[in-house]
Amino acid sequence: MRAVVTLFFDTRRRNAKSKLFSLRIRVTHNYIQHHVKISELSKQDWEKLNRKRVPKSHTAIDQEIQKDFQKAKNIVEQLQPFSWPAFKKEWNRNSTDHTDLLAQLEQRRLDLEKQGRFGTSNSFRSTVSAVKKFYRISSKSNTLPFTAVDADWLEDFESWMLESGKSWTTVGIYARNIRSLFNQQMSQGTLDRKYYPFGENKYIIPSSKNVKKALSGSDLKQLFNYIPEQDAARRALDFWKLIYLCSGINVKDLAYLKYENLLKDEIRFFRAKTKRTSKSDQVEIRIPLLKETNQLINRLKVKRSENGGHLFNLIDHEVDAKHQHQQVLQASKTINKYMDRIRKDLGFSFKVRTYEARHSFGTKLYKSGVSIERIQEAMGHKDLKTTKSYLASIDIEERKSSQEKLLDF
Repeated sequence: MRAVVTLFFDTRRRNAKSKLFSLRIRVTHNYIQHHVKISELSKQDWEKLNRKRVPKSHTAIDQEIQKDFQKAKNIVEQLQPFSWPAFKKEWNRNSTDHTDLLAQLEQRRLDLEKQGRFGTSNSFRSTVSAVKKFYRISSKSNTLPFTAVDADWLEDFESWMLESGKSWTTVGIYARNIRSLFNQQMSQGTLDRKYYPFGENKYIIPSSKNVKKALSGSDLKQLFNYIPEQDAARRALDFWKLIYLCSGINVKDLAYLKYENLLKDEIRFFRAKTKRTSKSDQVEIRIPLLKETNQLINRLKVKRSENGGHLFNLIDHEVDAKHQHQQVLQASKTINKYMDRIRKDLGFSFKVRTYEARHSFGTKLYKSGVSIERIQEAMGHKDLKTTKSYLASIDIEERKSSQEKLLDF
């Protein structure tokens, strides 16, 4: 049975403050009625809106009501079969202007934040800020129609960002965020494909392959033998070593490890990064525990009864997910700050951040003859291409070594 959409002026109760009654969208399905409030009106206003000719004084109100009414009908037509939870989700998601790229970017940011995806949410926040700054150079409008964003607009936006000091990587991130909104609009049927500005003979999103730095065997030996004088620096180095020995585990996954993940001979956990995107085929990461790894864990761990059972004191289990995300960022920042001091003491010209620990793990295994597939499994990469990108610097080193043989007479 198809759902039926009607307007319902609810005179059963009056708002105590405004003294007005609710106007609602009523959706009836299988003899069950559901309501969404869209406005508040007096009885006099409702009577005027129901005349054959709506007075000019009420034209704007009538247009808004009809807009909401039509939106409800469109959602009902799209939902086959109909369900009330699905209707509410579509109703709330469609509350922003479909035609406005800025509004949709901001809505995506809010949606991501609600899902606990704070890193990606912050990426969209930065995208919104950049688009607003660029657009308002040439326009005073607060809205940016999708139809106004063509290949030329994107090329100009790219040039402006590069001139503003943004990297090619940042340009690519912002452009992909914008593209995701275009893809969403087309999939929903709210934007004609002819307005799609990406692809061949249109705007091409820049992609740059960053060559990551992995530490050599001698570099790692110096780092593992180094003993910092400060306790804070020693703690940071211990966490860096732990990341390296634990399959390049990232700081977030490290922070969320609990005693239940620590078994006799290994650590087992699911990557936080893939919990949402790979729900149907979650792969458990299993890290064998070396003697050195256990020693590091014993030095860094807190008591089982502390901090909600977390192994380490990197996040506070009593705060919400948003604050925990900030604590993870701060933990990573602190480790990297002390590691920067340590690498200067050792005379390293390259950076030695937590990311280098992860990259060094993969590189060390690869140079030791471990297959890329095994490294992919250990690092928790869903796509083999991601693993190969980590090992790109090895190819460069090998090509350089081969080239030098040309002068080996």
